[in-house]
Amino acid sequence: MRAFIAIKPPVDICKHYFGHINEYAGSFSGKIVRYDQMHITLFFFEDITDRQKDMVADALKDFSGYGSFEIKLEKYSLFYRNKMPSVCFVKCVSEELFILRKKLEKQLDFVEFDRKPFKAHLTLARIKKVSDDDNFNRFLSESAVKYFSVYEILFIKSTLKSNGPVYETIFKINLKR
Repeated sequence: MRAFIAIKPPVDICKHYFGHINEYAGSFSGKIVRYDQMHITLFFFEDITDRQKDMVADALKDFSGYGSFEIKLEKYSLFYRNKMPSVCFVKCVSEELFILRKKLEKQLDFVEFDRKPFKAHLTLARIKKVSDDDNFNRFLSESAVKYFSVYEILFIKSTLKSNGPVYETIFKINLKR
């Protein structure tokens, strides 16, 4: 099963970014992430067993007493593939987020997950081609700053369908307020 551990920003923030990138949708071809599916991925599991799923949920339970913290969504940016933009995102800044991820990583050493260096981000769109560089660069230069407090961590199953992924929360832990 495909699954991931994530943080979801408040709906109003996701709607803001969704609306803003949609204003520039004519500048590129690709797929804009629906606001209700936007999240910050902490760990991605390509293929875990039911037993591993239960073990991940148990590992997350150890963090139920963890304190809430703030994330700053700082600026628009891009990931590149073969020197071409492939993902448009908002950069996340939070020392506490990186500390939490490191602690979680130690707890999850029993399961296979994507080990690329962690780059905290909120994906807005998957880009196939930028057709209007000037307009798209205008979007990237606009202010993206938002703040929110993290009160929960989600463990989510991801099922790929022809019209996009379907997410189902497997487990959720609430952080101390």
